[in-house]
Amino acid sequence: AGVGLRLAALAPGRIDRAVLVVPAGIADVPVGSMVALAAGYLGYRAVARRAFVESTVRRLTGGDPDPLFVESTALAFRGTALDTEMPRKATPEELRDLSAPVMVIAGEHDPLFRPERILPRARALFPNLVAAETMPGCAHILTPACADALATRIGPYLEGAD
Repeated sequence: AGVGLRLAALAPGRIDRAVLVVPAGIADVPVGSMVALAAGYLGYRAVARRAFVESTVRRLTGGDPDPLFVESTALAFRGTALDTEMPRKATPEELRDLSAPVMVIAGEHDPLFRPERILPRARALFPNLVAAETMPGCAHILTPACADALATRIGPYLEGAD
C-alpha cells in the first residue's frame, strides 16, 4: 500500500481502481507494536531461539503460526537487516488528483495498521473512497481463510463493480 500511495501521488492517472489491504502509509504505527516486533527480531538475531520468531509471527498472523512460515521468517531474520523505516504517511494534497475509486481494508487484529487508526484517516484522505472495512478475525499477515475472504470481497470490485 505504501508503494501504491507513492504511485497515486506521482502518477494518479495510471490507477483505475485501488485496494489497500493492511495498508502502510495511511496512519502511524503504534510505537508499542513496533517495539514488540523489533524485540522479537533482535532477540532472534542475538540468541537464535525459535520462540522469538514464533512470538513475532503470532503477533503478525493473530494465531498459531504455521511451522513453515515460522521457518521462512527465521531464515529472513538471519539473512536480512531490520528496516524500521515505514513508508511516510500520504497527504490529501499529494492525492488530490487521484480520481480512481479506492477501497481500504484493515485486519481486525493487525498490530501495525490498526483499523481504529487506518479507517478514519482513509475517510479523510480519499474523497473517492468507496469502502473502508475491517476484515474480521484477520491480522497483518493473512491466513488462508482471510486471504480467501479478501479475494471474495475484492474480486467483483476489481472487475468493475462498485
